[in-house]
Amino acid sequence: MRLYHGTSSRHLDQIMKEGLAPRAERLSNWDAESCDEVVYLTKTYGLHFAANARKNDSEDLVIIEIDTDLLPDQEKLLADEDALWFAWKAGVIKPNEVEEYIYDQPQEKQVQWFAGFLEDFSSLGCTWDWSLKTLGNCTYLGIIPPSAITRIVTYEAKTGWWVAFHDPQIAPSNFKFCGAEYEATQLVVAGRLDQAKNVKMMFPMVLGLDDIDEMCRAHRTGLQTFEATPALSV
Repeated sequence: MRLYHGTSSRHLDQIMKEGLAPRAERLSNWDAESCDEVVYLTKTYGLHFAANARKNDSEDLVIIEIDTDLLPDQEKLLADEDALWFAWKAGVIKPNEVEEYIYDQPQEKQVQWFAGFLEDFSSLGCTWDWSLKTLGNCTYLGIIPPSAITRIVTYEAKTGWWVAFHDPQIAPSNFKFCGAEYEATQLVVAGRLDQAKNVKMMFPMVLGLDDIDEMCRAHRTGLQTFEATPALSV
């Protein structure tokens, strides 16, 4: 399966040499601090996450494509904590599966709590593929090596040109109806228009895929593809 990671061009040289690494001690880009031990992956919102990763308009948007079949340890694929939080609020995750004190915490702290128990909830059935089907996102525990990267696409970040076709509301209710549209858009952003046209969408898009592809080509600053290297089993 192809999944994507959106980031800033300031990280690109390090990614090319060392792969995708968790943020570790770097500051989080979000009010609810992201887990510092995982890499965040998506099949839908790579451009949105790349836009939020940049510090200013001088940094290009970077879309990293990875092939999950090339990961050295697929058991390290886990859910995204936002999917877990939404599942808890919807009653899918039962009250006895969370600590009582988080009920009185603001949303940001609640989400952070779930980020600390991704492996635990995976064993309860909230797996990475469940997370993808719920919200379009998942995570990987540890470093994703360069050998699992199959494509890198870069875009200019000036003017917010992408908002014309990609300004998502990230929630399960929205993903239920618009997830296929986001997935097709992500494939176009990754330079995979032909595959995008095979995605069956519930509703017609405001902008057609060819129009989105034309816009992307106009703002694309680079596209590199890499030969797939089978992962060594661990």
